[in-house]
Amino acid sequence: MARDILVAVKGKQVNRKDPEDTNTSEVVTQGKFHSKDDNYFISYNTIEEDKSVTNNLIKVTGNKIEVVKKGSLNSNMVFEVGKKNVTKYTTMYGTLELGVITKNININESTEYVTIDLDYVLEFAENYAYDSKINIKIKFL
Repeated sequence: MARDILVAVKGKQVNRKDPEDTNTSEVVTQGKFHSKDDNYFISYNTIEEDKSVTNNLIKVTGNKIEVVKKGSLNSNMVFEVGKKNVTKYTTMYGTLELGVITKNININESTEYVTIDLDYVLEFAENYAYDSKINIKIKFL
């Protein structure tokens, strides 16, 4: 059964070579929460700079988290502690190959909310590395 949620996603990336090169982002929107066999799925839409819609799906299966984006942004980022996963990240400006090295995943659940904290290194073409964090908070409505 799908439940209505309010989802807040906060991200921060700090360039290892130039700590002043820092990017932050935050999205707060409504979405849906589904659970099945101890796995859960969070779906929501975002409006991009060009006013197009991106469909977002976060899959949580045990200690593995997958973030899938489809629309003007397309990617399939996989987070598994201690592993490097490579993905293509496609925007309206082109496609980048990204390496995602997950350092830590922390998931907290209650009857009112779920929080997911991801701590990882984001590599661009193996030349630039960003220490990155994502905090996802799901509040059940």
